[in-house]
Amino acid sequence: MKELKLTQGQFISIGMCYMMGSILHSAFVSSVAGRDSWLIPFICALMFLPVAAMCIVLVKRHPDKDLFGINEAALGPVLGRFVSFLYAVFFLCIASLNASELENFVTANLLNETSIVVITIVTIGTCCYALGKGLNTIARLPMTVLVLGIAVLGFEIIISIQQMDFTNVQPILAQEPMVYVRSGHIMSSISLGESIGMLIFAGKLKQKNSGFTRGYLFILGYSVLYLSVTHLRETLLLGRVAEFSMLPSFDAVRLINFGTSLSSTESIYSLMMMTFSMFRILISFYGTLQALKHILRLEHYKSLLLPVGALIAVYSLKIMGSAGDSFYFGTTTSPFFWTAFEFVLPTITLIGSLIRGFVKKRRETDKPAKMRAEA
Repeated sequence: MKELKLTQGQFISIGMCYMMGSILHSAFVSSVAGRDSWLIPFICALMFLPVAAMCIVLVKRHPDKDLFGINEAALGPVLGRFVSFLYAVFFLCIASLNASELENFVTANLLNETSIVVITIVTIGTCCYALGKGLNTIARLPMTVLVLGIAVLGFEIIISIQQMDFTNVQPILAQEPMVYVRSGHIMSSISLGESIGMLIFAGKLKQKNSGFTRGYLFILGYSVLYLSVTHLRETLLLGRVAEFSMLPSFDAVRLINFGTSLSSTESIYSLMMMTFSMFRILISFYGTLQALKHILRLEHYKSLLLPVGALIAVYSLKIMGSAGDSFYFGTTTSPFFWTAFEFVLPTITLIGSLIRGFVKKRRETDKPAKMRAEA
């Protein structure tokens, strides 16, 4: 299963689809920031800058390696593989949590009579099939999906303008400072923070340093804009109702009326939401497989596909009993738990990389002096 190198366009489209998969998480911020939720993406972008800078520096210092290769190069074979194992747990949790949210969404809003176990099997089975074909197959899909998704989002915004109430966002920035700090932390750790998964593609780009840096910054910039527009639409259409909705983005679309032949657009939006959520599960699943492949020194991850898929499926069924559990976890526990993976681990890796680089440079400097002394 030989994997070809990704172009910068493929990398960006994968990243944008992955980030748009956070659409089911919009309630986490809306419930805290309320009418100012559309401003939080810009605040969280500032909070996430140190992590983004660390990711870029690590890739530049180790241009031919992915996230797990960087860990080992910076921290050594033992500690590096341990950190990679922690990332495997992290990606497994992301895949399971997103699968649970998708399953609950489909069960509650689309297929009420269908068992959630069946939905889980279809979801994880589809991911296993796609990953079994390799990264080459995955890389061909995002561009088309992304164009269609942006078109649907733009169309829905245009037809909903007449129903928007712009007084819903007033007054601006009139809440307590801790509201913005807490909301920014939630979004920076869950929505933007999970972009650390893009480092699993760092060693697979045709363009090394500049290709990753430009692509990664573009993905983050687009994510901030996308999150802001999504939350703004929710606030303008729902007002304070967005603060109490489990799925404000979906509920906002339900309010859009479009003529008599098509009374609502939620079916189209549901399809888009499910597709991007599937992409988030798929990439997180892929990250888990790549981490385990690196730790176990396997040539391919195919032997891990079904066991890891089964683990994600079982975990997704057990981890969250309902949408309410997911909401509570996303607003209280997840931001702090995720910070350990997204900030602490990259910091440790960067420190290790800098120390190893300093020691190597010192040895190279001392070697000629030692040779002269012996002569």
